[in-house]
Amino acid sequence: MSANTHFKYELSRRDDLESLGYMLLYLATGTLPWLESQEYKFDLIKCGRMKKDINTKNLCHGLPDVFVEYINYVKQLEFTDTPDYERIKSLFHLANEHNIRNTSPDEKVFDWSAK
Repeated sequence: MSANTHFKYELSRRDDLESLGYMLLYLATGTLPWLESQEYKFDLIKCGRMKKDINTKNLCHGLPDVFVEYINYVKQLEFTDTPDYERIKSLFHLANEHNIRNTSPDEKVFDWSAK
């Protein structure tokens, strides 16, 4: 859920993309800072402020730079902006290509593809 949701602002595409970013971070790390604190978990305004104020590099610590780029891009969008979906897709495509090139063949084997 985007920070704007916590403040009950009208939502736009930027909020959808921000929410998607948080879901991706959660899938990649298994947690988010506001889920670890009971204080933030049940206080929507505090949780919204945390999302607005958190340092993106700290939020994405240990993850590929594409996550920082994505979150920063989405957070700078204005309400009426049309997101550059091609830019977003290319960020993740480039990160994926980089990951594939820098991964050993053994690391590319998934449980369902191993013989």
